[in-house]
Amino acid sequence: MNWKKIRIQICICVVLCFVIFFAGKSDNERVANIYQSFMAMAGHNVTSEEFAVFRQECLEKVQIVPARLTSAVIRANKESRYGEPVDESSEGQFKQVHAVAGGMVLQVGKSHEKGIFAVVRHEDAVSTYGQLDSINVVPNERIQRGEIIGTYDTLCGKEFFYELTPNL
Repeated sequence: MNWKKIRIQICICVVLCFVIFFAGKSDNERVANIYQSFMAMAGHNVTSEEFAVFRQECLEKVQIVPARLTSAVIRANKESRYGEPVDESSEGQFKQVHAVAGGMVLQVGKSHEKGIFAVVRHEDAVSTYGQLDSINVVPNERIQRGEIIGTYDTLCGKEFFYELTPNL
């Protein structure tokens, strides 16, 4: 068996299923056209050659989606006022926990619910980071966005706790 070819075909089927499922709800003209083409082909018997042509057309249209989606996510993250608390791309057992925005450390401590935790007040919100393995900040310390607050042990058996609450 050619496992590489089978995996490619499975991926194509998954992408097509995704397109079919969400295309009916899309306002995007290109996606709507793909959906209408598929529904037209699904309504009558087609030859394998007709389906192969359709599949190739779909692949060409769908291949641009990941690049556009990735760039949209990156742009949204850069424009966002708040960053991500944990760098998931870093390797290893211990992940660095970063301040999602600049602010002042209100509290550090240990509780039953949050384990070792830190609370940071930002301009219009309060962020709480819990189940930490270590803490690198102290109360009343001013910190910047991206500064390391502490570390999280991914093998500790507890889920990382993060909460961003608007100031009331």
